[in-house]
Amino acid sequence: MHVVDSFWQILNNIDGSWLRYAVAVAVVLLSFVFHKIVLFLIAKEMQLLAKKSLFADGRLVIKAIDKPLALTFILLGIYLALLICRFPTTYQKHLDGGFTAVLSCLILWILIRVSDLAISFVGQKLTATNDAIVVQIMPLLRRAFRIFLLIIGMIFIIQNIGVDVGSLLAGLGIGGLAIALAAQESLANFWGTLVLLVDRPFKIHDWVKINNTEGIIEEMGFRSTRIRTWQRSLVTLPNKSLANSTIENWTEMNKRRARQILAVTYQTKVAKIQQLIDGIETILSNHQQVEQESILVRFIDFNESSLDILVQYFTLTTVYVEFLQIKQENNCAFLELAEELAVEFAFPSRTLYNANS
Repeated sequence: MHVVDSFWQILNNIDGSWLRYAVAVAVVLLSFVFHKIVLFLIAKEMQLLAKKSLFADGRLVIKAIDKPLALTFILLGIYLALLICRFPTTYQKHLDGGFTAVLSCLILWILIRVSDLAISFVGQKLTATNDAIVVQIMPLLRRAFRIFLLIIGMIFIIQNIGVDVGSLLAGLGIGGLAIALAAQESLANFWGTLVLLVDRPFKIHDWVKINNTEGIIEEMGFRSTRIRTWQRSLVTLPNKSLANSTIENWTEMNKRRARQILAVTYQTKVAKIQQLIDGIETILSNHQQVEQESILVRFIDFNESSLDILVQYFTLTTVYVEFLQIKQENNCAFLELAEELAVEFAFPSRTLYNANS
């Protein structure tokens, strides 16, 4: 403090305006130098933390805070330069208030950047455990912390520019009931989010069907969840309705069912039908990707223009492309078997008889 007081005494004793302006310009230039020095010191500290695995790559931290930190030092340099140039005292209060408000915004910017990095680093450590709830809650935690910092920062800024925060909040209490009623829907969606996080019916990138919406879970927020449909449209569903909906999660299938009807003509002999059924069962039994306990081949119905054979089985894989490949292999084998047995597949047809002929 003694050094600072001595510095200001020296400046006050300077009579030449040109010398004051020169010192002011030097202070602004020095702010750039101090910015680089502080960045260098932070980089050194980050390297030590990175070696101890206590934080992420220091270059990410430097990149995150470089711009707001540079603006902070420039602001400090300009503020000191204006004081050195003997800024008119009538405007001093406005200068101090503006400086405090802008400085608070810059510090808030730095805190948000650093908190994002810290939460991302912690999230990477926790997601290594492959816990689905951690993967989903980390983006929500990042947003919640940002909102918290913004609220605290805005209160601090408003208070420092001369507004009585206590009186302001008391005045807002009159409209508190209206705000609470307006926020009722948001609170219901937030509660739905908590229910979804506890129940964990799905996670990000899961294939789900919710009511008439089917697609991939792309993002889950405090208020809503976004689903990318197969038509590539983006559907946003409120979490309140999701918590009360029936959610069908296709990704959680441990096997996938294949079911089809083979329709053969009425001219097919019973012996041929039995041979066809036995042959299909043999084909499915010999396929390594078909669950053996699930094979079901039965002659089930006399249709209008066909004799219907049910073929049902489960594949061990749930990947859709692989499932289609297995179905294709089996269907081709069914066709070859039908050709060997001279069994013809039926198609919808109707025979008309002329009574006068």
